[in-house]
Amino acid sequence: MPVRSRRTLLTAVTVTAGLTLAAVTPALAGTGADHARPGAVTSAHGDPRDATQRVADFYGAYIDSVWAADDPAAAANAKALRAFYLSAAAQKKAGAYEKKNHADGVLFAQNVP
Repeated sequence: MPVRSRRTLLTAVTVTAGLTLAAVTPALAGTGADHARPGAVTSAHGDPRDATQRVADFYGAYIDSVWAADDPAAAANAKALRAFYLSAAAQKKAGAYEKKNHADGVLFAQNVP
């Protein structure tokens, strides 16, 4: 595997892990508004303008769509998510990556899931 591909893969993994950790840590720490009641279910409260939350929302929904191989609408859903969240330039780059590497241009992985 070329060095550039490894770096790209490591960068994608690092960003994904960081975003996952950032999204999960507050929930595990119990910092929700209902922390006074044991066993209370907390919901996400976020600013839709927060870039970190938008990235986490996109990756979460995109991964769910890609993993739903048995759902006939999953491919269309993944395409719609890409159209909604990615700029035209980012969609073009993802498409070029897919043609060159025969891998998903968002997840940088082959044979997903």
